Amino acid sequence: MKTVSLLGLLGLALASQAHAVQSIDLTAGMAGGDALAASATSLFMTTAYNDGDDLDTGGNFNFSGVVPLMAGGAVGSMEAFAGHPAGEYDIGRFDGSTSTATEGSVYKLDNIAINAGDILSFEWTFYTNEPVSGAMKDAAYFSLLNHTTALIATADGVNGDAGLSGFRAATSGVFSQTVAASGVYSLVFAVVDTDDVTNSSALGINNLAITPVPEPRDWMLMLAGIGLVGLMVGRNRRRLV
Repeated sequence: MKTVSLLGLLGLALASQAHAVQSIDLTAGMAGGDALAASATSLFMTTAYNDGDDLDTGGNFNFSGVVPLMAGGAVGSMEAFAGHPAGEYDIGRFDGSTSTATEGSVYKLDNIAINAGDILSFEWTFYTNEPVSGAMKDAAYFSLLNHTTALIATADGVNGDAGLSGFRAATSGVFSQTVAASGVYSLVFAVVDTDDVTNSSALGINNLAITPVPEPRDWMLMLAGIGLVGLMVGRNRRRLV
């Protein structure tokens, strides 16, 4: 009976380990502009150039001391740094407007192996000094490079509590994407000034991780473990009758 119990628990344990969440070290990336990974699980990046960007707030929201990159796709631009074509971070691609990116910061993580069906996820917070009404559509983006670029958030209508960040307002959420095809990917985060270079915005990223999809072998281990534990419970019940 002890052997059956141990086999069942072993099957459950092996299956659980096979698809445990895998954290991605944010400090392993490359920064373009004002972007800095403060730890393995935390990244912060802004569109702030200097204290002239945010005159009404009386402060400089630049985080790392490095100025943002210009947009437009030229050599040295944020798109070129990320490996994207010109216009990748224009909000018009997503809302049909004529608004375009002007400057911003990007952070790139290369050589991330992901299998088809795995779930890529992270927590995000978008900060802004854009006004409550009439805000330019500063925006934050996430790219699975050369496959998809997703719009995470825009400054339009953001009026939540910014906490201790110093920004006027913030909004937050959890991003999750199921990866369609296996491969070795580059992951890119970006925060962008749109149509102007004033009223800074920022993006905070936490707990970037991959949750692997269980393989058939893992399901077999789990089912075997559950079956053996069930068999043990059934035998114990019959003994008590």
